[in-house]
Formats: sequence, C-alpha cells, structure tokens
Amino acid sequence: MPGKPVVVVDLPPAAVPRVLAEAGHALWVSPVLHPSVRHALPARRRLGVPAVFNMLAPLTGPAAFGPA
Repeated sequence: MPGKPVVVVDLPPAAVPRVLAEAGHALWVSPVLHPSVRHALPARRRLGVPAVFNMLAPLTGPAAFGPA
C-alpha cells in the first residue's frame, strides 16, 4: 500500500461524491450527513456499548488497515 489512507470524518456532504469519484470509495459519517443522529449520540455514549454498525463497518470496509 503506497502511503497511509487519509480519513476525514467531518467532510461536508457536498464533497463526498467527489471523494467517491477520485478514491473509488467514501466513508459516510452519520452525525455529519444526518443531523438528527446528534440527538441519539449522548444516549448511545451513556450505554457504553458500540452500535452493531460500529462493529461491522471496519469488517466490511474496502481499506486494508494495519498497526499504526
């Protein structure tokens, strides 16, 4: 892998299609793209258990990550 991937999690929604076209894949972060999710975040954090999607996303993503 030539270099490390760059992950920008606060990318504005309008820029995601450009990243998808250039990189071939893009990460869609719910709190940025769906403002209503921000209301659920405090309750999810208090639960202390990650959501199923938080556990599945790294397993299904196309990127190959290794030790930092």
